[in-house]
Amino acid sequence: MLLVSCFLLACSTTVAQQNFYNGITKVLNNVDLRPTSSPYTYNGDSEAGFPVMVTLNPKVIIKLKSDSYKGFTGKTILNLNITPLHQDGSQDTPFNKILIVENSLTPNSPVYTDLSQIELLNRYGAIIKVNSSTPTVINPNVTLQLDFCAERYYKLSQQLLNVTATPISDPTNNNVQSIVKLAWNKLKGAVKYELQWTWVDSFSADSKVSKTPNQIPFTDRDFDLNNTKVIISNNQYEIPLIYSKGYLLYRVRAIGKFIGKPEETDVKKDFFGDWNTGNLIKNTVQDWTFFPISESPSLADMNWDFKASYAEEGKKKEVVSFFDGSLRNRQTVTKINTENNTIVGETIYDAQGRAAIEVLPSPTANSFLRYFKGFNRNLNNTQFSNLDFDFDKTDDYCKSELGGMINTSGSSKYYSSNNDIVTPFRSFIPNAFNYPYSQTEYTADNTGRILRKSGVGTEHRLDSGHEMKYFYGDPQQSELNRLFGYEAGYSNFYKKNTVVDPNGQVSVSYVDNAGKTIATGLSGSSPNIVIDGVSYPILQPLEDENTASLHKNLGFDLLNKQNQTDTDTPLDNNKLETSYNFKTFKDVLSVNSVLGVTDKTAKYNFLYKVENNASFTPTVCPKTYPFVYDLNIELKDQCNTDKIFTTGNVLIQKMKIGPTPFEIEVPILPKDLQLEIGDHKLSKILKVNKESLEGFADDYVANLRSCVKQQDFEPQININCNTTCAECEASVGTLSNFILTNLNGIYQVPTDKLIDGSSYFVVNPNTLLVSINASALPTDVNVNYGMSIADVELKKYVESLKKEWEVLNKACEYICGKGLASSCDINEQVLLDDVSPNGQYGGVDSKSTDWTLSVFNTGNGLVKTANPTFPGALVVGDMHWKNPIEPYKNL
Repeated sequence: MLLVSCFLLACSTTVAQQNFYNGITKVLNNVDLRPTSSPYTYNGDSEAGFPVMVTLNPKVIIKLKSDSYKGFTGKTILNLNITPLHQDGSQDTPFNKILIVENSLTPNSPVYTDLSQIELLNRYGAIIKVNSSTPTVINPNVTLQLDFCAERYYKLSQQLLNVTATPISDPTNNNVQSIVKLAWNKLKGAVKYELQWTWVDSFSADSKVSKTPNQIPFTDRDFDLNNTKVIISNNQYEIPLIYSKGYLLYRVRAIGKFIGKPEETDVKKDFFGDWNTGNLIKNTVQDWTFFPISESPSLADMNWDFKASYAEEGKKKEVVSFFDGSLRNRQTVTKINTENNTIVGETIYDAQGRAAIEVLPSPTANSFLRYFKGFNRNLNNTQFSNLDFDFDKTDDYCKSELGGMINTSGSSKYYSSNNDIVTPFRSFIPNAFNYPYSQTEYTADNTGRILRKSGVGTEHRLDSGHEMKYFYGDPQQSELNRLFGYEAGYSNFYKKNTVVDPNGQVSVSYVDNAGKTIATGLSGSSPNIVIDGVSYPILQPLEDENTASLHKNLGFDLLNKQNQTDTDTPLDNNKLETSYNFKTFKDVLSVNSVLGVTDKTAKYNFLYKVENNASFTPTVCPKTYPFVYDLNIELKDQCNTDKIFTTGNVLIQKMKIGPTPFEIEVPILPKDLQLEIGDHKLSKILKVNKESLEGFADDYVANLRSCVKQQDFEPQININCNTTCAECEASVGTLSNFILTNLNGIYQVPTDKLIDGSSYFVVNPNTLLVSINASALPTDVNVNYGMSIADVELKKYVESLKKEWEVLNKACEYICGKGLASSCDINEQVLLDDVSPNGQYGGVDSKSTDWTLSVFNTGNGLVKTANPTFPGALVVGDMHWKNPIEPYKNL
């Protein structure tokens, strides 16, 4: 026999796949516990001697209990003499045991022990004798309780279960049948039950008529391949009627243990009884036990999705999601069978179909799965929708205009003082103060990126200062160089994303062109909170944050030029565009970028420098015209507020530069500008001044007559159109020279800056291998816009140029061949044919339609100019074969 002393209540719970038996309980009061009382014999097993059962781990529990400490203080000591009893009633060796309960309310060292017990393992009873007690007269609140428990299994009854299906209607939804409750009788020997069910639709070719059970084929094999199964210890189970019209088929069987002859008994193995549907062969739905389901009116016109998750002992979670016509999830209703309440969560979308409001899921007093119309309502007690937050702002561009939800319905009611759900934890439910949701605000560029995201509750809503903020900017080249040296490449291939958490801590991440994050870090000072005028840090700052020597002023070239003296290049941030003032001619240099500010204590100073010492001289008139530009510089925060003021008395946005040659620096005010954390839109537009250019054009046209001679407009015919063999070969050149010349053009080699007539590219005339002679140019001169030249790319250019040269060379070989007629010879022959008899201008028949234009007609209608020295009006001239125009040529 094993004795165990503990303070646990045994044999009071049911464990999966175990069948506990609780025997007779006997309670001895303070009168029974006197030392003068007779010994008490306890036999706790009321089923002793029953046939066909197996008992495991029997035990007797002796408990000294203090039921209530009210009115009872002190210590009770009970000295017992205990004689355990075997199953047949025979006595075991007696022993003494002391049990103590105590209630000491001493302030410094209180002691409270309300239970002291001993377990007699593998015993069925006991004889209890009180040896002594302290005090002698025990308080009435102190008792001695005797219990017996064991793990016991019986032989399973072969009786078929009688299963009933009872529909349960939802009184809040027009009494629609929402649940079917399956219940069956308990069987002797059953430790659990297996329930299987499936659904079969009753649709027919005629939508108005449903199939009857005997018209739908359904066999045992069909059921085996498509069913849901749970194994439970209870004798009832509820199934939600989330189905279209049809039939719910079900079957139940009991599960016991192998009980019988000693050699057949094995309580570790399950013994399965017969299904309640019997063993007959089944061919149609009519042969099964079923429950008919009609089309639910609450689901007929909705898009919905049902999911159920199961665990041991039939535990389950059922989820129904309801979707709108665009298949966006509008409402999710969840039910867990351990709680008899459904939980409703909603997502509300903006006018563009983006999830903007996520309402906290909240339980309802309803236990049915259905759609809850108007669950969350606005302060006007109408359904909360996009009309409550997604509308054009008329006043403050940056302020979020959003009302709360009324606290008499839905989630706002649950998270408020109006919560009427009975639960012991009700006082721990937070109050959302009409804001039981989080709101997502998106950027206005239609990219779907998040701009701000609030938390739940009034303290974390938008504009509270405790929302999440997201900014999407561009890194400066110097930032990347500081992080990676020159390995990262150009900054226009990267993005810089900034996130501000509810505490105000700023974190940044750098993302490459493939969307991969290449670096992250914290930025700005550690955030503070002000309480009663005193600033306290929210987060512990880094050790070196206040080390002044580690913090330097940084300068950025917002135009991102490779060299400060460069004009517009493809690599900088300037974009050459058109204003359409002069058709499609490109007359604008613009920069539109995002300046990301991560520290609101930082001070910014801006300076714009522009220089132009050149002027424009047209090709015909020698008169010179200056360049005149309009300059527009803007810096706006996310609230569309201008952050740049004036320069002297002239607005930067209206500055006119010119017309004299200039080199100016434009200081942008105010100085030491402090900007809020976030993205600021920077815009610079430098364009040709329309009024000045139009005035210069008018002046140019007015002076054309004095600049241009009339004969300059007369066409000059190049009668020497013959290309000789030597000229063709000279223009093509050798293969190596052809490659060298074109490579200089492709890679923008400044040939005028080559040192001592050397060559940047060196071409081997035999192998056509190209090498680079870097010493041919000064070190401060760039080739290929400063980018490196890849060997693979260079090789492909050489192969392409070789093919091009071969084509040109073949053309020269054709010209150098024998019997080739020039284009001039061909054109001359065509002209002679035109004025020959029967040619285009050589008609000989006076009755034909072309006689008027024939050179053989002395009265033809061929025209000529009135004054050959000054082209003007055309007149009919006396031109025919007898009177040709001078000069002419006899052939």
